[in-house]
Amino acid sequence: MTDSLRRYLFIGGMPEAVSAHAQGGSLIDVQRIQGSITGTLQDDFARYGTKAQQDLLHRSFTYVAQHVGQRIAYAKISRESRAADVARALDLLAASRVLHRIVHTSANGLPLGAEANEKRFKILFLDVGLIGQVSGLTIPRLDDLLAVNEGALAEQFVGQELMASERFFDDPRLFYWHREAKNANAEVDYIISAGAEVVPVEVKAAQGGALKSMFQFLADKHRDKAIRLYTGPAGVESLALPGRPSERVSLLSLPLYLAGQVRRLAAEFCEATSRRD
Repeated sequence: MTDSLRRYLFIGGMPEAVSAHAQGGSLIDVQRIQGSITGTLQDDFARYGTKAQQDLLHRSFTYVAQHVGQRIAYAKISRESRAADVARALDLLAASRVLHRIVHTSANGLPLGAEANEKRFKILFLDVGLIGQVSGLTIPRLDDLLAVNEGALAEQFVGQELMASERFFDDPRLFYWHREAKNANAEVDYIISAGAEVVPVEVKAAQGGALKSMFQFLADKHRDKAIRLYTGPAGVESLALPGRPSERVSLLSLPLYLAGQVRRLAAEFCEATSRRD
């Protein structure tokens, strides 16, 4: 993991926090600014509805920061509240850009949104650097950042970069895929389009890690191109699908710090491999 990526994961993209660190501020200064930002956001909840509705916004705000990249179950946010009320709280946070939904898509073709299921979604938080502040995480070593919550920060970082790399006049949308079947559950972190291709993107917090879900997606959807983001070097491999040695797929591996270039590199990768085929 590069030093710049370590700093980004801890500090995030909030301009004031980045400026304080760049000017020689200590991590305590950064955390103070992050605390001020999250406090100001939560102070604004007092403008919305009743006391019960404000409390639900606070609960949802904290829950999302602590469960980045996980599928949302309304009952886990509040067992005392109606599902419709929890959904309304999440809608308000989404409208305020405090959270972003990653929506499930069947991903049988393009556009990805044509087969989206808005009721099945995962969540990203406002900013990777604010997650620790809201969650109360104390991380003694920056080297441990990617391991937090089974790689949730890595998934948050990649999601932010995917949204930031969309065209500035588009409303960014993120998609993922999962399959629930007996003894064969699978989930791919992100699904993107590259030209006419549907491409799965897996995020790994370490250099190793199995790609079982990604292979399952490729087999189910009869696709032959995929991308992995991890802490290893860049490269392209031709791999056989597990259990199907005659079927080969092309895997583009990229270091995490190139997450902001995934859409561009995916297009070039798909074009190059298609010409080769």
